[in-house]
Amino acid sequence: MSYAASMCYTGYGLLNLRLPSTAIIWCFDKAIRVDPDYADAWYGKGLALAYIGDYAGAVICYDEAIRVAPDYADAYMHKAYSLDHLNRFEEEISCYDEVIRINAGNSAFASAYKGLILVKLGHYEEALVCCDEAIGIDSNLTYAHKGRWAALAALGRDAEATISYGEMTRINPNYFPDIMDILGNHNEDAS
Repeated sequence: MSYAASMCYTGYGLLNLRLPSTAIIWCFDKAIRVDPDYADAWYGKGLALAYIGDYAGAVICYDEAIRVAPDYADAYMHKAYSLDHLNRFEEEISCYDEVIRINAGNSAFASAYKGLILVKLGHYEEALVCCDEAIGIDSNLTYAHKGRWAALAALGRDAEATISYGEMTRINPNYFPDIMDILGNHNEDAS
């Protein structure tokens, strides 16, 4: 195992233990200094930065991981999560599209999260398509049913929304999302 790989694995270990972030970032920085084209080190540093709330820094790291390994689906997925925290929704959707492309359309999580963002943006019909795709891949994915429920409710299709809500709570009986949290401020712009 190379020194860069060793430092990278140490960083992942510290990250999994939720140890102080400066030590985690130091490990990934050492790996990157030794091998600037080590995609896993850039990805790990992105995870560490996101963990401490530096989402802009995380996006930069995920971009470096993607530069080195253009089909790094996990880097795109976590970049999308960071972009969500930065309210950069259109870029977030593009990341989910890349994950779906890389995984040949077999990415329930990317489709579900894309659907949720489309709901936030008021694109309810498109959100339904994404959530239905996710449910077709994994019918027990709570977030897919959550997006479907929110889109149907926003469209006034109450009977269908009630069924989706029932599915969501069947999968996870302790999960009771607030529709206003899902629709956010974007719903006002959609009307």
